[in-house]
Amino acid sequence: MLKFLLITLVAYLAVGDEVFQPKAGTVGAVLEDLNARVAALVESNNIFKLFRDESLSVKHRLALPFSLITHFGMQFKDFNNYICIPILNEPTQDSLERQRVGVLRTHCNEDGTHWLFFKNDIEALGLNVEVKLTDYLEFFYGKTTLEDRMFAYKLYSTFDSMKHDKIMLYMILETIEQLVYDFFGEITKLGRRFHEETDIELQYLGDIHYEREIGHLFVDERKIRRLFTNVIVTEEQKETFAKISGVILDLVDKRWNLYYKYAVETYKDQNIWDFSETVQPPSTKKAKEAGCAHPDLIMG
Repeated sequence: MLKFLLITLVAYLAVGDEVFQPKAGTVGAVLEDLNARVAALVESNNIFKLFRDESLSVKHRLALPFSLITHFGMQFKDFNNYICIPILNEPTQDSLERQRVGVLRTHCNEDGTHWLFFKNDIEALGLNVEVKLTDYLEFFYGKTTLEDRMFAYKLYSTFDSMKHDKIMLYMILETIEQLVYDFFGEITKLGRRFHEETDIELQYLGDIHYEREIGHLFVDERKIRRLFTNVIVTEEQKETFAKISGVILDLVDKRWNLYYKYAVETYKDQNIWDFSETVQPPSTKKAKEAGCAHPDLIMG
């Protein structure tokens, strides 16, 4: 916690209330365009409609998508600790390169600890159940979680393929951070309401995690600008990043829509969790009065 507060304080003191405007042709300009694409994805994806659907209980909107995220929650731990860090630990004689690697490593070391918040919320939401190993394998390595797995595998291979270009690695990590920031920006609102209703404070789906998902690398902003944001990108880098970010955004769009479909329909096909207390029998009249788009999921 002390390390988190110090990094946050340093970042704030470095930039204060300054509004940063990246110059054309720089990494910062490329990422501004990315942010606009992410915003469009958030506006159109169904998972955010689920998060905002007041005809469903807060626990429903949290527990059902969260149960499906379990695979990626642990894969992201491996991505940071066993894919990113080893790549960033490879020796280099270039002073500027070492500084860039140091920034990326600091960020990945932080992100590699978030699975502990994730583990806490499994218990807090009542999802920590005993289950047959075969049932577990069929669910987490079956069709239901396919989009989640494909995203993780693509992320692994993409990061490794770009390991010699630290500017590209930075932009890939920034893509993930912006997506995570928008996703958890919505879900954290529900986490706060869950805390108010139950007196149970969620960590991964609450402020403890969200305070560390600031929309960009969790590092001193002055370093970010000097080592990455103000760097001029080549045409080849622009084209490569456009392809990579396009693939990432497409996979995330599919993942988030998968979470939505699971939360309103396909959760019934799994036999690991009993969601009967979270999702009540239908009440058509109440559903119509509430304007619920999914009357079979209305709380009784």
